[in-house]
Amino acid sequence: MLLAIRMHKAYLLLESGMQVIKTAWLVGYPYANNFSVAFSRYFGYSPNSVFK
Repeated sequence: MLLAIRMHKAYLLLESGMQVIKTAWLVGYPYANNFSVAFSRYFGYSPNSVFK
């Protein structure tokens, strides 16, 4: 359940234009690479595709 909350918050932050690195930190991932892998597994596409 925590993963779902983190990922949905991250999606909203990325959609609003926040950078991937800052989004990762705000949702509890100290490393952007780990966040990107988790995001891609959860949604099926990279966080960069939402940010752009």
